Amino acid sequence: MSLWLLITILGVLLRSQVALIIINMLFGEISGTEYSLALMWFMLLVAISGLITNCFTPMIYSYRAKEDKDGLVKFTSLAVKASTLLMALPIGLVCIFAPQLLTLWVGEQYAHLAPLVWILVVPVLFLIQSSCCAPINAAYKRVRGPALIHVIAGPCNIVLALLIPFIFNNGMYGVGISVGIITFIVAGLYSPMYNAYVVGMPLTTFMKPAIPGYAAFFLLGVAGAIISTLVPFMDQVSIVFYLIIAGCAISAVYLILISKFGFKNDEKRIIRTVLPTSIAKHISHWLF
Repeated sequence: MSLWLLITILGVLLRSQVALIIINMLFGEISGTEYSLALMWFMLLVAISGLITNCFTPMIYSYRAKEDKDGLVKFTSLAVKASTLLMALPIGLVCIFAPQLLTLWVGEQYAHLAPLVWILVVPVLFLIQSSCCAPINAAYKRVRGPALIHVIAGPCNIVLALLIPFIFNNGMYGVGISVGIITFIVAGLYSPMYNAYVVGMPLTTFMKPAIPGYAAFFLLGVAGAIISTLVPFMDQVSIVFYLIIAGCAISAVYLILISKFGFKNDEKRIIRTVLPTSIAKHISHWLF
């Protein structure tokens, strides 16, 4: 099992970390530097989401140890739904305010990299969905299949990263698109389908719970596009206040909506049981 998990990690490295090397080789250090600025947001969001999804692994092992397949499927489905809905907010905010964040961080001359931030950050949603259900194959000792897929996906990513920029003449953006395509295939499609197959459930079992999160991100993107067209150019001081006010307003509205309409009543009861008592008692039952 350790050997196959090691092979999986090597495949992941070829899929997600080799892009910067390819860009440096093909387009030079300047493009590599610009790509790394967008890549930082990807890495930050992956790290944050990992803090959440890693908490689900012990519970999945516990359900497996008790041979409670129904409980495992129900818990994992809720984990996928809650995680994608929750992380859709920070991912959406980074995409919506990418020009302002880049301007505030490294200067206005890098604000044009906002589309690249979108290309790199959106696939984090697929990784979250995969991370929630990935422990299932380890719990059932079915790790060879994912390892082989990652071994195939890694070289395929390299081939696409070398072809797409020249076929479509889109430079480092083509490399980012190739990473997104492979991530969608492996994390967005194969991983949830394979883990559903492992537990003997329909292949879409762990894909359907992620749909509300994807829909929420889409709505955030539409709202962000509308807001961006209404906001004029600002200096750095104004950007700070704009990010705070707009970010807090969008977050408040979004959290209220998903708390009220994003979950079924039985799902709300389960989530309330894992919240600290000091927090749960202050949350209105009308809201959550």
